[in-house]
Amino acid sequence: MWRTGWLSAVPVLAVVLVAQPAAAQFSEAYNFLKAVKDKDGSKATQALDKPGGNTIVNTTDGDTGETALHIVTRRSDLTWVGFLLGKGANVNARDREGNTPLIIAVISRWGEGVSLLTQVKAQLDTQNRLGETALLKAVQGHDRDNAKVLIDAGANP
Repeated sequence: MWRTGWLSAVPVLAVVLVAQPAAAQFSEAYNFLKAVKDKDGSKATQALDKPGGNTIVNTTDGDTGETALHIVTRRSDLTWVGFLLGKGANVNARDREGNTPLIIAVISRWGEGVSLLTQVKAQLDTQNRLGETALLKAVQGHDRDNAKVLIDAGANP
């Protein structure tokens, strides 16, 4: 009887042991995004320097779909954008609405960000869920400077 009870616990134990690394990865990803939101460079760097950190850099917020690069682009933070790009952040990642960091930079009217993202080969003609490109958002926002940067970089008018 004891032997049967013990054997039935083996699958449960296996699930628990397998789930622990997944939970640890989730908490690492959460802590990384929190560090980015809090502008805590030390904690963000620690998370990225751990094994698997190269995947954490592109982790997404479960609610918004934003990556760290979306977050720092939204706040027009050139230092953090450069840091994350240097760590392998996906310049063409899309959030829940399909917006890329380039589209967010245009919406924010952040010229330095638009220039940097075009220089690192962000896809210029990517459409969000509404079919809007970065250039279309610039035109809609009457943002001639960013529209010119995008056209000069090769965006399809």
